[in-house]
Amino acid sequence: MQEIGAPIGKPGGYALDIVPVGVHCDKGDISRGIPYEGCMWVPYSYVSHSPLSVGPCRLQSLEEWKLSDDSTCTTTLSWGPHEGASAGGECVLFGQKMSGSKFFTALGAMDATTVANAGNAFCVKALPPDVKCEINLPSEIDHGVLYSNEGGFSRRFIDGVVDCGRAPVVAVVGRSNIELATGVSVKVSASMMSNTQLRVQSDMDVKSYAPAGEYSASAIISVSPY
Repeated sequence: MQEIGAPIGKPGGYALDIVPVGVHCDKGDISRGIPYEGCMWVPYSYVSHSPLSVGPCRLQSLEEWKLSDDSTCTTTLSWGPHEGASAGGECVLFGQKMSGSKFFTALGAMDATTVANAGNAFCVKALPPDVKCEINLPSEIDHGVLYSNEGGFSRRFIDGVVDCGRAPVVAVVGRSNIELATGVSVKVSASMMSNTQLRVQSDMDVKSYAPAGEYSASAIISVSPY
């Protein structure tokens, strides 16, 4: 699981239970530029399209996206067989039980077609059996010394190597804009230069009123198959 950012609004369903749900599409192949079509939600009781939830996973109330203290949200470790569109459209989301064609998640009410064609923006995807996902990246970006008396801007980047299928997707997990101190901020971005080359960029902005000091912060870079 990964942090996906701040929730949007309140829960929209009528039940406290949080469940996994799968996406099935009849046709499409996003790796060849063919959008997925005929997409639908598959309830978690059909283990072929999502892991089966076996642990308590519920909200404290219908007023906010906050889990109860006893929630473990444990799932089984395997998915069942795949059928339909090419691999890539299938994925699993966690949220409230469906209301018609909508599934309520912390990122809003979702429809299956949008989710399937959005890569890993809204959901978790299973790795194909023969695909591993590894990243080799320097652990630090050093901006050196910046002088704040007149303000300043610094851009640095590091390059790495990725082995994660034919069309890996990279993202900064959680916050990408970080305030290190009053008047000192940094924006972290990541992009794939090719299907094996990754670049992480850090843009630092120092205002004229920023206090002197040594500053650092951490960011998590996620790479996954499309």
